[in-house]
Amino acid sequence: MSFLKVPLILLSAVAMQVSLTPPSHLSSGDVVYNKSSERIMLRLLKYNISFEKVHIYSLVVANLVDELCPRNFIGGFPS
Repeated sequence: MSFLKVPLILLSAVAMQVSLTPPSHLSSGDVVYNKSSERIMLRLLKYNISFEKVHIYSLVVANLVDELCPRNFIGGFPS
């Protein structure tokens, strides 16, 4: 056999073992936390809000903040 066939046969055996092994289940003490970005996405999907609307609203808010805040506002109120 060639040197290429041996690793491929071994890799095939490992892949079969991994694919046929059932997934491990969480025990009752394990807790899975969602990231904040996942929670936001799930809420948007729950209330049927499209991501395009959220993007447009965030751009509008960013433009308003840019227009309303003075340019020299660094660390304190301008006098």
